[in-house]
Formats: sequence, structure tokens, C-alpha cells
Amino acid sequence: MLRKEVEVVEHSPDLKEFIENVLRPICVRGVKITERNGKKCVYVAVPSKEKGIAIGKNGQRIKKLKLLLKRNQDIDDVIIK
Repeated sequence: MLRKEVEVVEHSPDLKEFIENVLRPICVRGVKITERNGKKCVYVAVPSKEKGIAIGKNGQRIKKLKLLLKRNQDIDDVIIK
């Protein structure tokens, strides 16, 4: 057996709600979508105390968020602020 962990994330067609589901239990204060040079970018506002948790150990949580948003919402980049 491989002994890999599986994480289930509830899907939502609403972008802010989907991001909240991926980052749970972190409090998402706001989500802003911009488009530059034909690429969509999402700015996610979180409390400064939770910023490190939102990025995750070695950036794993932000990588997961970017991958899921690219697959499900066609978002090219995510910036935590």
C-alpha cells in the first residue's frame, strides 16, 4: 500500500467560496481577480498572522491552491497578501 494522504476539498462555482474551502481553516478576508496580458491573477487577503499558514510548509498549500484554481477556474496565478 502507498500510504498517501488524501485531502477532500468541497467544490464551489463561487471563486471566493472555493478558495475558502481550499484554505480552510484560514480566514479569507477578500478575493480580487485581475487580468494582465491575457492571464488571470487572484489576490487573496488573509490576516497577517495566518499568512505563513496560507502559504504552507515549503509552499505546499499555495501550490495546491494554484493547481486547483488552474484546473477548475482557469486562474493563472495566486498571490497571498
